[in-house]
Amino acid sequence: MPLKPHRVTAMGFRAVGFAAATTSSPDSDPGPAIGDLWRRFLAEGAAERIPARVTPLLYGVYSGYAGDHLGEHTLLVGGESESTDPVEEPFRAVDVPAAEYLVFAAEGKMPDALIETWAGIWKYFEASAERRAFTVDFEIHDPRTPERVDVYIAVESL
Repeated sequence: MPLKPHRVTAMGFRAVGFAAATTSSPDSDPGPAIGDLWRRFLAEGAAERIPARVTPLLYGVYSGYAGDHLGEHTLLVGGESESTDPVEEPFRAVDVPAAEYLVFAAEGKMPDALIETWAGIWKYFEASAERRAFTVDFEIHDPRTPERVDVYIAVESL
């Protein structure tokens, strides 16, 4: 089934959490690294230790793209923070800019539905006039709705 995203202008925010380098290259399997990062973040109760945490939402923030989605980039798993203070290890911070985003909904059994949605996102942009900005993209994980994740992809302005 084709994805039907909607366009939004999202406000910027600061995400604080654990980060690791990853890739979406078909020559590598980032799945274990991504899963390990999420498991570590949750197992260590890191969400409760985020300074000046704003909401119970969890974020997967993709930044530092080396080119396109196939190159290395950084995934930060964390939450939103009001603090602008420097963070201490093991935490890292990413400032998500206010920007235009296409929002894709992943619905179903996680992480399978999310993995399928990301594959659909890559296909969507292969056939779309929309162009990814490759600045910062993010996922919103709401613990109250565990079978839905919204994926925000930064796009160039029309």
